[in-house]
Amino acid sequence: RNITLIPNALEPDLYYCGPDERFILSAGRLDTVKGIHLLIDAFCLIDSNLKKDFKLIIIGSGPTEIDIKRRIEESTESKRIELIPFMGKRDLINYMSRCSFFVLPSIFESFPVTLIETMACGKAVIASDIPGPQDIITHGGDGYLFQKDNTEQLAYFLETLMRDEKLRKDMGKAARKKVEERFTFSKVAYEYYRVFES
Repeated sequence: RNITLIPNALEPDLYYCGPDERFILSAGRLDTVKGIHLLIDAFCLIDSNLKKDFKLIIIGSGPTEIDIKRRIEESTESKRIELIPFMGKRDLINYMSRCSFFVLPSIFESFPVTLIETMACGKAVIASDIPGPQDIITHGGDGYLFQKDNTEQLAYFLETLMRDEKLRKDMGKAARKKVEERFTFSKVAYEYYRVFES
């Protein structure tokens, strides 16, 4: 009863929805706990006819970068997976605005800002069903939550969004609306105010 969860915040006006350029995006620190290896494996499980129209773009740097590069090179889809070094905020937002949807396959998280940033760009999201993402995503509403470490289930949700552009758009609109209602600086500041007042 004495614990209050106050989320991270952002300024929605800095984020915008661009065209759907038919690529799946993931971004963040390249570390084992971020689960990028799970996303690569899941992408390789997807139906080849569906996959030919999409790319997987991973943006990040970190201690497992060499291992991730090797995993991509040795995968069956090395030509459709691109690894890009981490970049500045403005360039990252540009990628978020143009992706089809965003994936955060982490094994552990606190409160991932990249999720609400991509949602602010009007994009659907997929993330592990763990604390953090659970506090952000409404499963089936603005994105999907998959069982941690379950590459088959992740592949299923990837395929679901890849097959249905209207679903991606509808979830993206719901995602943007949620950010405007819950994760702006003014909304979060009010939550701090309420805590101090109490």
